[in-house]
Amino acid sequence: MRDLLGGIVFLVFGGLVLLFGWDLPMGTARVPGPGVMPIFGGVMIVFLSLALIGQGLRARAGGEPAYDTEPTNWQGIARVAMSVVMVGLVVLLLPLFGFLACSIALMAGLALLASEPGGRLKAIVFGALVAGTSYLLFVYALQVPMPAGTFWSM
Repeated sequence: MRDLLGGIVFLVFGGLVLLFGWDLPMGTARVPGPGVMPIFGGVMIVFLSLALIGQGLRARAGGEPAYDTEPTNWQGIARVAMSVVMVGLVVLLLPLFGFLACSIALMAGLALLASEPGGRLKAIVFGALVAGTSYLLFVYALQVPMPAGTFWSM
């Protein structure tokens, strides 16, 4: 049942990605436009969700119960929800605090969610290293300007 419901959710999500990415210019094979990745990603999500729906339908036809026999993992659901909230906060706070501060907070927060209770310092150091490395890669190696944030210039 989880496969069937998950497949339907991802099918809707993939359809929305395709819908919103459809109006973006595709560009050419030599110079791809901003619509290439959303369309490619949306198509992949739709195909994989159809496979997941097929797997769920086969399981139901094979006699598996229509309900889940395992208890719900509320801790896992809470972690996923907290991850979504953190990404949303980064999107909102990026213009104010900039890429480096927001990515350090996001990576450290995600690492904290995934770490064991005693590994907090490791998670924070890991988050800072991942964010710092990505900042150096984009700004210096690829020469992509990243938002600095208006908070630091006040």
